[in-house]
Order: sequence, then structure tokens, then C-alpha cells
Amino acid sequence: MRADGVIPYMNDYKFINSKVDTTLPKRKTQTVNIDLTGGMMGYDWGFNGKKLDINNDANWIKIKQGTNVRIVIRNRSMMSHPIHLHGHFFRVINGRNNKNAPLKHTVNVKPMETVVIEFAADEEKDWLIHCHLLFHMAAGMGTVISYQ
Repeated sequence: MRADGVIPYMNDYKFINSKVDTTLPKRKTQTVNIDLTGGMMGYDWGFNGKKLDINNDANWIKIKQGTNVRIVIRNRSMMSHPIHLHGHFFRVINGRNNKNAPLKHTVNVKPMETVVIEFAADEEKDWLIHCHLLFHMAAGMGTVISYQ
């Protein structure tokens, strides 16, 4: 533990590896880009500058079942955001040993950092992806991943 109380391996995914091979099956990969946007001044948290609207699927992420999905999450704000994906475990591509990339369901994305996650799209229907900070989520920082 550092003097400031931060435990490095809990805040930097470069130090974490799975004990088993987490390589995804070889198949088509869809890449999705998410920019984490907003700030405390305007209380305007969102994904790609937009707030979640569950009644309007225009901004939902549409994916195809049976593919792999790679999500590039870029934090454009000055706060950390723990991004949580319901119904899935995903690999955190940490640049070390991607064969043993750690499996997570929530990943912390530090200010001005980019984190890449990927998962096998083997579920069905709609799943929420959002910031796990309640006031960010309530302000609209999230979207729906929808299987097509």
C-alpha cells in the first residue's frame, strides 16, 4: 500500500492476470467507442455526450449475438468512473498477457485514461452499461447494450 492508501494492484489492471486462459473464440469482432463525458459544474454526465434515455433506443449500442464485442472506453472527464456491465463478465485488455486478461464486470476508468474491454456476445435481449457512481448514473451516464 502506498502512503496515500491506494493499493496499486486494485487501481491498475496491468498488475492483474487470470489464472486461466480467457481468450475469446475466434469470430467476428465489433468495436464500440464510448467517451465518458460531463462534469460536476453542469451535472451533465453521459456516454458520448448523451444521457441515457431508456425510452429512446437511438443511442443504444446494438450488437449481434455470436460475435465478440470490444469496447474502447475513453474517460474525457476529470473524475474516475467505475463502469459496470450487467449480465456479462468481460476481459480487461491490459497490455501485458492478453491470453490471461482478467475477467471483470466493473472496471475503473481514471481521468483522461482509456480502458479496453471485450466479451463474447452470447447473451440475449438488453443489458445496461453505466457508471457505478449513483449520482453519475442518475444523471444519465449509461446506455443499453441491445442484442439484435
